[in-house]
Amino acid sequence: MELPKDDFFKLLREHPQYALEINRNMAQRLYYKMLMSQNLFSKDPWVRLSGLMDYFKQTHTPAAGGLYQIPLTRQQMADLTGLRVETVIRTVKMMEKAGRLQIKERKIYY
Repeated sequence: MELPKDDFFKLLREHPQYALEINRNMAQRLYYKMLMSQNLFSKDPWVRLSGLMDYFKQTHTPAAGGLYQIPLTRQQMADLTGLRVETVIRTVKMMEKAGRLQIKERKIYY
């Protein structure tokens, strides 16, 4: 459903808290796009996947540290990074062997 421009601005004038929430959401999306664009320029799949997992860990957990379960399938990670699923699987295994992450019951912990 599309909201006419005049109705949208009326809504924002009458409910300024919505404008704040819209701005917050747009800022988060722009931040994600900026971080991912920096990582996508790399041809190294390790760099791309690390950037994606760093973003999720940073934005979805408290700063206490520890392992964070990545809420993505390998297919979703491939789609978000522009890699093939096979490359994601192979790189995740290499990252596990190097001690950068853990795999428990098919879940990735970073």
